[in-house]
Parts: sequence; structure tokens; C-alpha cells
Amino acid sequence: TPPATGTTILAAAAAAAAAALGGGGPRGALLRMAPKRSPYWSESGRQAKRDREEEAAYSTATARSVVANLLDWWDAGHRSLPWRRESPAADREAWAYEVWVSEMMLQQTQVDRVAPYYERWMKRWPSVRALASASEDEVKAAWTGLGYYRRATYLLEGAKQIAQTSMPRSKAEWMRIKGVGAYTAAAIASICRDERTPVVDGNVIRVLARHRAVLEYDDKTWWRLAGQLVDDACERPGDANQAVMELGALVCTKANPSCATCPIAASCLGRADPVAYYPLARDAKKTAKRRDLLVCVLQRATAAAASAADDFRDSEFALLRTPDDAKRLAGLWLFPHCPLDATDDLQPPLRDLLTRLRLDDATVLRQTVCSPPLKHSITDTRYDIHVVWLLLLHSPAPSIEGDDGAGQLRWRREVDLPGFASSSILLKALNHARRHASRDSPSP
Repeated sequence: TPPATGTTILAAAAAAAAAALGGGGPRGALLRMAPKRSPYWSESGRQAKRDREEEAAYSTATARSVVANLLDWWDAGHRSLPWRRESPAADREAWAYEVWVSEMMLQQTQVDRVAPYYERWMKRWPSVRALASASEDEVKAAWTGLGYYRRATYLLEGAKQIAQTSMPRSKAEWMRIKGVGAYTAAAIASICRDERTPVVDGNVIRVLARHRAVLEYDDKTWWRLAGQLVDDACERPGDANQAVMELGALVCTKANPSCATCPIAASCLGRADPVAYYPLARDAKKTAKRRDLLVCVLQRATAAAASAADDFRDSEFALLRTPDDAKRLAGLWLFPHCPLDATDDLQPPLRDLLTRLRLDDATVLRQTVCSPPLKHSITDTRYDIHVVWLLLLHSPAPSIEGDDGAGQLRWRREVDLPGFASSSILLKALNHARRHASRDSPSP
């Protein structure tokens, strides 16, 4: 095990900086020491970077020892997940499809949330060719609730691309598929084809940064370090890659890492300092934007349901398809909605919305403003969703037509809603309206 010289220097520097800066603790000292701009603009800075990279690099002996310990830990017991195989699959193309689907779903999404979606997906589209025959609406409907719907579109487009050619085998071939980046391509190729190529995601970066006491380098550094673990001598690159990711997910976690149970703790250069120092946090995220949105749950009652305003089963709901070029939620079916500039009076925008839908002459049996507003987040935007429930008397109101389907208004029963490609906003708003309809329903 190499001596932890880097961490000794780091600890001494942190202590000296803390004293010079009047305290604030070693973490504060490290943050104050961190340059606001890249220190590598000069030749001396670039040389210093090269020197630190050389110090952090794995020797061949250390890399093999680390991989051996990781594989022993992996073999002793890892999570059983629907897309994992305990032994190599006989049909590697089918296996690659499974890993591809799982990796696309896992982007920006937690494992527990992905598992049921994955199982339903594979039951419906068990092969690339089965997926290639699906429609975009069907794929987005199956994706409803996972968010980041572009991933579903990429899977469909990629499946059509593969169906016309052949299943990729290498990382390079996978990166030619629509929506597949370096990480996903490397994961599939290493797991399913034993290609000696590293993977780098947030978990891997955290493990490498702590194990090699690296505060902050560029992405090339992480790929270089990860590649040193799956070199030409690595016989199980797929398992080695999965072991590093599993270690970051379960043991070397962002907060409260469990160093006592870590299989590579003995060679960890970051243990001389609290390992949570590594890696240095990136610049703070941009302040989330806040928006107000009016969502109108338009319920069209049948004659039988007109006397039972809270009966959602025997009535229809208005769905509006967002344009394919919309910035958010493109091509999805939602309740009619519009942005709000002010929330003190919802009636003017509500009237404008009904006029646009050609429903301004409809007879309104019930109207309820559902308070408080719902909370919903899409990437860096936080929405306050103001739900208004309207029960309309049944009328043959025309649908709004569009040449490409955008802007279409359709009336559908609640039982039909799961078949539409929609956002989770739709179900949130429906349940919010249902609670208020039941609570505010007049007594018989």
C-alpha cells in the first residue's frame, strides 16, 4: 500500500490555512484554498496539475489489489436487481438490450423507483424489435411518472436504428446509437461483452476522489483513473465496473460513508482526512426558477352523472396534447393549462382558457378552486400548480384539431387515461380535484 503522502500534505495545508484565515474548521479552509478559476492557465500550473495527477495515479500493483478486493466484495453479495445477471447470459444481445433499458431509466432516477417500470417495460417490449414496432405515444405512456421523457424517445429511436442494422457490440458502436453517451455505452460493452473500458458516473467519481485523495480535476482525470482499474489484466471488467458503482451507492456514500465496511479502505489515501472532503463540491446550482401554472380539470358529466358531481367514473375529462416542439413535456397529454402571471384572481385566465378551447358557452354545473396549490418540479423549475375543477353539462363540444396532432382536445374517461402519454402532473391534478369534489359535494 503506497504511503498517504498526499493526504498528509493536504491535512497540514488545511491546518495552516485554517490558522492563517482565522479558523472556520478544516473544511472551510479547504474551500477557501480552492481556486475560483482554473489554476492551470500557466505552464507552472499545468505542470503542478501533471505532478498531482501522477501522484494520484494507480500503480499496476495497487490497481490489481483494489480490483481483487472489489471483486471479492462484489461476489460476497451485491444487490439483486431485475436487470442484473448472476452469470453471463447465453443471449448477449438480449442481455445488452436489458442493460441498455435499465441504464436509460436509471439516469437521474433512483433504483427503487426504476425497478417496477423496468419490469413492466420488459414484459411489454421484451426485445429490441418489439420496441421498434411501438409508437411514441405508447412508449411515453409507459414512461409516465419517470420524468425526463426524452430518454423514452431515445430508446424508441435507438431501437428503430438497431432494428435496421444490428445490435452494437463495442462501446464505439453503442455510441453511434441515438441518445447513448460514453457512460451508457461503456456500461453495456463492459458488462455484456467484457470490453475493458471504464465507466464514470457520480458514484465512481466519489469513490475515486476519496480513494486517491483528489479534490478537483477535470473529467479526463476520472476516466483515466477508472481506466487504470480495468486495464488489460482485468479479467472481469464488467463486474469490476459494477462493483465500483455499487460501492459508491451503498458504502462510499455522499453523506456518512461507511469506511469501516469498505473493502478498499486499507489503501484509501483520503482516510487521513474526513473522506467527505472529496471530491470538492462543484459550484452551487443555479437558483431554482419558480412558476405558477393554472391546470383546469374539465369533467364532462353524462346525464346519469350530472346529479352525482363527484362520480368520476361515468364522466369524461378533457385532455390537451402539448406541441412536439414545446420546451417542456413535449408531445404529452395533459389537462388544459396555462401559465399564471398573478394568482390573486384565477377567473380571467380561466375564462381565456375556456374560450381558447371553445367551451366558453358550456353550462358549468360545479366549479371548485382546489387549495392549496400542488407542488411539482421539472429539472430546475419549481411549479405551484393551481387546480380548478369544472363540471360541465354534457354537450357535443367540438374538438380542437391540428395537422400534426398538437393542440388537440380529446374527451376521455378516467379508465382510459393510463393509455395516454402524460406527465405525472395529470394524475396529481386529478387526485387533487377528486379529493375536493368528494369533500365539497352537496349532501343528498
